[in-house]
Amino acid sequence: MGRKWLVAAAVLALALPGRAEAQWGFKIGGGIGIITGPTADRLNDGWNGQLGAVMKIPKKPFGFSFEFNNSWSSFDNLVSNIGGATGGHQNLWSLTLNAMLMPVRKTYYKGFNWYLIAGGGFYSRYLSIDGGSVVVPCYPYYWWIPCSGTVTLASRTDNGFGVNGGGGIGYNYGQGMFYIESRYHYAWLYQRDGQVVPIVFGFRLGW
Repeated sequence: MGRKWLVAAAVLALALPGRAEAQWGFKIGGGIGIITGPTADRLNDGWNGQLGAVMKIPKKPFGFSFEFNNSWSSFDNLVSNIGGATGGHQNLWSLTLNAMLMPVRKTYYKGFNWYLIAGGGFYSRYLSIDGGSVVVPCYPYYWWIPCSGTVTLASRTDNGFGVNGGGGIGYNYGQGMFYIESRYHYAWLYQRDGQVVPIVFGFRLGW
């Protein structure tokens, strides 16, 4: 049994790109998150953050991106039967593995490039309904001065699987690339599925 595991590990190691072959990089970005689907009538468009690690197979138009995305939105029309509600928000974050399709460098036009990206992974949504007020210390500097804060009246966390797909346009700069990207995210969550279209401006460093 031990020899079989060693042989399988050796085959896998040979199949994966080595450090000298694979091109690695990191990316970070942020922008707006446009809410779509059944929750669009209750939530405002918000902001979106993105952080990830990317890998490209040399001389091939393929790559992979492992990402953390977070989309935050506030409620627009709050549920009227929740007494005392004055506000609330949704926080939708995800960990996804995505495949990338991009042209090789010879097809670039004056430093500009395009790519397609799609994948799936774990999605989690946190909903919070806030209302009322409470006196709390003003952190972090004026702890002796009272401030007013909101009270969480109700909250819920839902987890599920989701998929995404879209594309982007980039401009190569040194060992990296500035990019603007838009994707459609769909997550199968309790009662109402999560749907958001982030428009992200970011920078990829590494290749």
